[in-house]
Amino acid sequence: MEAYLATILWIASVYSLMWMSIDHYIAIRKPDRYETIMSPMKCICWVAFVWLAAFCFCFPGLFGDSGSMYYKQAYICIIDWNLQKAYIITSGLLIIVPPAIALIFANFIYIFTSNYEEKCIIYEKCTDSYSRPEHYFINFMIGIVFGITWVPWCFLQMYELALGKGTFTASPTIHFCFSWLALSNSFSKFIIYVILSHDFRVGLKTLYSRTSCAPNMLVL
Repeated sequence: MEAYLATILWIASVYSLMWMSIDHYIAIRKPDRYETIMSPMKCICWVAFVWLAAFCFCFPGLFGDSGSMYYKQAYICIIDWNLQKAYIITSGLLIIVPPAIALIFANFIYIFTSNYEEKCIIYEKCTDSYSRPEHYFINFMIGIVFGITWVPWCFLQMYELALGKGTFTASPTIHFCFSWLALSNSFSKFIIYVILSHDFRVGLKTLYSRTSCAPNMLVL
């Protein structure tokens, strides 16, 4: 359960990051058409697609020949990739390639264009929606950190899977470092939001002020 749940949540996080990037990209690139392109119903369908895709990816493994294994170098359980190599490689490409293309185009390329700078100037004049460029930049930083933390581990797993464990096996230290570097991505998001998001910091202060009143309420 740990292995499959971790895989489902990872896939959902990848696709969620992709859809958030597309949403910010459309809002900044085409603000006049945003309400039409990104209607509430379309957003609901996108969220449903994210979780449906994550569950569908793991269903064949649950009912097929695939299983889980104890990843002793990192002290966690993962899906045993060696039992269904063709399915894992094909599905992995379908999961990784589309989000990677979307992130590169919507985040890493557009944010450095002159068109983006012009749109930011327009947003500065509209105080009600100026937070959109801020959120776009935050999503850009999350995408960078996501790639830095996950690419080494994914490359290592794919490389060993392609060559075979007997041909090439990295040291346990490398496996441990790459694995927990990838898992650290979940913790890094909190730090990114604290540093870059004004709304997030205000929310934390509000939450702290409410919890700090709890002892007095108990006394009363």
